[in-house]
Amino acid sequence: MARANRIRRKDLKRPDEFVTLTTRAAEWGRENQRTLVVAGVAALVVALAVSGFFALRNARRRDANTDLARALNSSHDAKPADAAQQFSQVASRWASSSAGRIAKLLEADANVRAGKEDAAVTGYEGVLAASDMPEYLRQQALLGYGAALEKKGDPKQALAKYSAAAEMDGPYKPQAMLAAARVHEGLGEKKEADALYKKVQQDFPDVASREGLNLKLGAAG
Repeated sequence: MARANRIRRKDLKRPDEFVTLTTRAAEWGRENQRTLVVAGVAALVVALAVSGFFALRNARRRDANTDLARALNSSHDAKPADAAQQFSQVASRWASSSAGRIAKLLEADANVRAGKEDAAVTGYEGVLAASDMPEYLRQQALLGYGAALEKKGDPKQALAKYSAAAEMDGPYKPQAMLAAARVHEGLGEKKEADALYKKVQQDFPDVASREGLNLKLGAAG
């Protein structure tokens, strides 16, 4: 029968390592109580500051979006010039936010409808100069820019903007292609116009049907 291990008296006197470390930590904490309190307060201040920053940023974003939505709702029944003014105010109040940049684009669109092409061109240039604008908004800006230039009587420059928008993948691609085709047609460039019309018919049949391109191209054939 195996003999059980005996616990010797000197083993009972040997300090337990975990207990020793815990005791030392407690002693260090008592000796450095002030340091620990200061560090804890500092960490709490930093946490509160970070939390406050994000709360403030979210609140500003929410207020900006609400302001933009209010301007959008009122613009439906407003004259284009009045709508442009409303969007201009939103863009000014929230210039550094996404809502402010969208308001700047909508202001330019309203200026085109109001017949203020020069103001619209300036607005579109500002929108396109922003590096953080989403591609679909840049495409919309190019399409509107082309419309402003076309109304100013500069079809070649308008065509350049329409063509740039048509080369981008986005929701305004078929509209940009149709606008470019129309300008080509107006400049007597029938071959280029027909090529774009057929491209729209091929790639965007729903748009082609809505615009009557099927009948137009059938008659031309």
